[in-house]
Amino acid sequence: MGIRLFVEVLDHAPDALTWRERHVLSVLAETARDDTRKCWPGVEDDPAIAHRMRLPARSSRYEVLQALRSKGVLETVSAGRRGNRAVYRIVELSTEQGPETSDPNSEKGSGVSGPKESERVREPRTQSTPQGPETSDPKPEKGSGNHVNRVREPRTPTPQETLKEEKELPPARADVEQVCQHLADRVADNGSKRPTITAKWRTQARLLIDEDGRTVDQILRAIDWCQDSTFWRSNVMSMPKLREKYDVLRLKAMEERERAAPRPGAGPSQPPSRRLTPAEVLAQAAAELDERDRLATAHARQEGAH
Repeated sequence: MGIRLFVEVLDHAPDALTWRERHVLSVLAETARDDTRKCWPGVEDDPAIAHRMRLPARSSRYEVLQALRSKGVLETVSAGRRGNRAVYRIVELSTEQGPETSDPNSEKGSGVSGPKESERVREPRTQSTPQGPETSDPKPEKGSGNHVNRVREPRTPTPQETLKEEKELPPARADVEQVCQHLADRVADNGSKRPTITAKWRTQARLLIDEDGRTVDQILRAIDWCQDSTFWRSNVMSMPKLREKYDVLRLKAMEERERAAPRPGAGPSQPPSRRLTPAEVLAQAAAELDERDRLATAHARQEGAH
């Protein structure tokens, strides 16, 4: 267990990491060793680590690991191959202090030492005049530290960063995740490329349940019906399209059931009539003639008896 690495990630993780990437890096640091900084082999497939990451999908875990590698906080020690698990290493995040710089105004060997190291580190990085009234920079730059009373404000995230954070929201509801996973599975079962479950998918699934009042069972049956249809399976391949076409799919399914159900009072369904062959027609006519001859003979006998 890497307690030192875990604290290092909490204190020195780069600001460029998203909150989900920072959380995954903290989980990796907890499983790594402090001396080697190497994570446990096969962390991307460990069920306990996946639960701690709050990333049930394997593709989501690989996506975050790739982002951490691209941002320079995680490196691959050995790639995963058949029979071998991938091993990752957390790079050093804390910046080490450089060599102490001597005071240019002090004479070498004078025996007069400068301020202590702790005092030099805590010295505020501001420019101010030691005497006289405070002079302000006529053109101060925002966050430059040229003004003694200026306080650096926290940076406001850009719209692109905010949109990226929204796209990386983890699944928060089991019912939403269930319908999204079912639609993705059925699309893949039909031979198409498995779609990626995005934040837009989960938003539309949540609205379909909460705003439109559809139950999970109704949504699952609608997914099965449209993916079994040769026409609708190519027109409904995402959760936004399913919500858009849900009422159309429901009406089409009802129409199909009504056509298949027998009409009231119609009695049992009869097989369709078949056209007789010429031989069957002749045989039927001969049978009718024989029946007529039999009836005529029986009638004549009755007349003779009287």
